[in-house]
Amino acid sequence: MNYFENWSNQSNSFNRSDSFKYLERKSLESHSVLFEYCSYNGEDVVDLGCGAGELLEHLISKLNITQATDFSSTMLATCKKRISKRYPLINLKYTNAGIEYLPLLNEEYWISTGALSQYSSLSQIAEILYCFKENSSAKYLILFDTIDPVRYFLQPLIGYKNYSAGEQKNSSSNHTTALKLLDKFKQFRFALTFSYKSIESICLSVLRSVQRLPGSLMGFGVKPTLWKIETQRLGLGCYIVSSREFEYRYHVLISKGQGNEE
Repeated sequence: MNYFENWSNQSNSFNRSDSFKYLERKSLESHSVLFEYCSYNGEDVVDLGCGAGELLEHLISKLNITQATDFSSTMLATCKKRISKRYPLINLKYTNAGIEYLPLLNEEYWISTGALSQYSSLSQIAEILYCFKENSSAKYLILFDTIDPVRYFLQPLIGYKNYSAGEQKNSSSNHTTALKLLDKFKQFRFALTFSYKSIESICLSVLRSVQRLPGSLMGFGVKPTLWKIETQRLGLGCYIVSSREFEYRYHVLISKGQGNEE
C-alpha cells in the first residue's frame, strides 16, 4: 500500500467530524496536553502532516505555530487557502515535504495529529525518532491520535448503552432490567457471529508492533509498547496519554529527557 500516492491528490483530511465544536474540542485537548505534560510556554511549534488544515485552523489561536508541513501539495494548498482566509495577517511558513525534512526543522515543539504515527512503517518510525534526537532545536515530539491496533479491532465487541437520568427515573425496574438483558444478548450474538477475519486481525495486532489497518487511507496502528522500547533504546523520554475523543487512540509525548515515564 502506497499511502503517499493515495494521499498526494487529496484535499480533505477526512476527520471523524468537521464540525466547529468537535475541532475546537480537539484543539483544546492538544493545548492542554502540551501545557500539562510538556511544559509548553509559547515556544515555536511545527505541525507535521497538517493535511488540509481543518484542525490547524483551530490550533493557531492556541499555539505559536510557525510552520506547517505536508507531503501532499494539494492538501498543503488547501491548508494555506483555509488559514489565509481566516488569519490573513498571520505569517505561517508552508513546506511541502516529508520525513526527509525533519533534520532541517528549527522549532522546539514538533506536533503531528495522526500523520506521522499512522502513515509511517516501522523503519520510518525509527527514522523519525532518530531525527528528533539528533535535531538540536527540538525539545518535544507529540504524536496525537495514534491508533492502538488492539483497541481498534476489539471495539466492535464492546457495546455502549447510555440511559439518561430521566429515562432511568421514569422506567420501571423490570423494564430497565429487560433493556439491559436485551442489550447483553445483542452483544453476545454479535460476538458469536464475529468474522474469522476480524478475529485474525485482533490476534495479529497483539503480536505485531505495527499493524496495517483496513481501508485505503487508514494507515497503521502502533502498539504503545513500541514507543516505550524505541525511545528507551535512544535514551529519550516517553509518556502515553489516552485520547478524550477517540476510544482507540492515544497521544505519544516524547522528550529529550532520559528514560521512560509510566
